[in-house]
Amino acid sequence: MKFSKKKYSKPAISVKHQQTNYSIVNQAIRVRVFLCLTLIVLLSCSKDDVPDTPATPTVKDIYACGIAYTSTSGNSIATYWKNGIATLLTDETQRSYAKAITVVGDDIYVAGGIKNDTKWVVTYWKNGIPTPLTEGTAEAITVIGNDIYVAGRNSNGSRSIATYWKNGVATPLTDGTESAYARAITVVDDDVYVAGELERDVAAYWKNGIATPLTNGDEEAYAHAITVVGDNVYVAGYVYNGSKYIATYWKNGVATSLTTQSGSFAHGIIVIDDDVYVAGHDGYIVTYWKNGVATPLSDGIQATRTTAMALVGDDVYVAGYGDNGSKYTAKLWKKGVITNIASDEISNSFAEGLFITTQ
Repeated sequence: MKFSKKKYSKPAISVKHQQTNYSIVNQAIRVRVFLCLTLIVLLSCSKDDVPDTPATPTVKDIYACGIAYTSTSGNSIATYWKNGIATLLTDETQRSYAKAITVVGDDIYVAGGIKNDTKWVVTYWKNGIPTPLTEGTAEAITVIGNDIYVAGRNSNGSRSIATYWKNGVATPLTDGTESAYARAITVVDDDVYVAGELERDVAAYWKNGIATPLTNGDEEAYAHAITVVGDNVYVAGYVYNGSKYIATYWKNGVATSLTTQSGSFAHGIIVIDDDVYVAGHDGYIVTYWKNGVATPLSDGIQATRTTAMALVGDDVYVAGYGDNGSKYTAKLWKKGVITNIASDEISNSFAEGLFITTQ
């Protein structure tokens, strides 16, 4: 029997169906290419390409300076404390004091004075080594690069002359016809700013030796701190209103009176962004003001006085001293917590300056 071959043909595929398959394939390829490119970009990004969130600074070391009295001497002794450990800058045979402190790297700078016979001599210490300047007293110190600036007062024998020293060279800010005082100093872009008082207790600041009065002399006014942010000059102090002192700060010469209960005094000012922090005391209550709003740091039961401030993150630190009932002790206030700076071996101690390093 003879069989014939039967031809089989492939089923026909329509053009429309064929185009649909190509479209699906192309879409799948595009998706795979996109995913591959995305993966390559992600893998190629380093950590440096991602903006870092600013780290919150933490306290490394707390430095304070002032005076201490030992139980064996009636002389005040210039002293600084690092984390509560005291370093005496002179011995007990001569009177001395420390008023301000700053730290640059591993170097500790302290400004103050030493009593030489009957006269005070402006002195600064670098790592405990004294450098005497001229007759007078020091109130503030700042260090910019290799330059050391000290502010205080000189004397012509009868009048105090507001003065600052740069690397030991004196620059008088007043002519000596009336007494004047320099109490704070800061340096920004080679411009030297000093705060203090002109004659007749007129609060003022100087920029490169040019005075700007902040009050008109109708009332007592004192300037104790200065900071410069951009083109804005901030000064803190206090003004007598006829019945009591009012903590006050000035921004470009415009005064802002701070709240008070029984008389207030401002001794420090720090400006961060648009926030203005001022520290001082209201009566016996240690206080700081942020944008004019008062925050008490003590209960006011013990007699206290504040002298300096520092800011770490959102935490305000205020230094000063308080009466423990039997003696005065250098103290530090933060968020209502009081820390004795000086040890019990010191009979009396007074903190005048504060500097905090961070990490």
